[in-house]
Amino acid sequence: MIVCISDNFYFRYGILQLAAELCPDKEIAAFDMNTAKKQSADDLITEKPVSVIVDYTSSDSPFMFSLLEKKQTNCNLNIIVISDLCLNQDPIENILIDAVADYFMEKRGCMAKLRQCLSLIVCGLLVTRSVVNRHWAEIKKKANLTHREMAIFPYIVSGERNKEISRKINISQKTVSLHRRHIYSKLNVNTLAGLFNILSVAE
Repeated sequence: MIVCISDNFYFRYGILQLAAELCPDKEIAAFDMNTAKKQSADDLITEKPVSVIVDYTSSDSPFMFSLLEKKQTNCNLNIIVISDLCLNQDPIENILIDAVADYFMEKRGCMAKLRQCLSLIVCGLLVTRSVVNRHWAEIKKKANLTHREMAIFPYIVSGERNKEISRKINISQKTVSLHRRHIYSKLNVNTLAGLFNILSVAE
């Protein structure tokens, strides 16, 4: 199944046409952002693979966190995020998009890249390439964060407490606390303020 989420009618129409051409055997759906927000998690959490194309034109952290939570429960969910880089200067936004997106691409020239992605999807392959910001990519590489630490990171930098994180990703508070300490240690900081300082350093 292929799902397109965009507030731009022409973008949705273009994706529907492209998907119908390249993936004629797949179910295709398109929603504007408000409609997508009203969809229950069960609509995207299915046993069959689902590829979601998100046209991310304005900052909406709650919506992105909802997608992140859906990814935690659906290993078949593959998310492609399309956005202008000017939207992604905020370090927290960078981290959140990077956590959500299996593949990130700039809006300019995205249709050619989407054609390539959909060609892989129709072959049953997942597309992966999510580097939103070079500074954040360097931090990730140097810190050598684990997969679980990467899953928790967006919640930490958004100011979530251990109890809230525990509930959202279904692990114990003690485990969340342990991962938080490991993240701080790997980045050589002691507080959330110190973490923000590292993330906000200009390239």
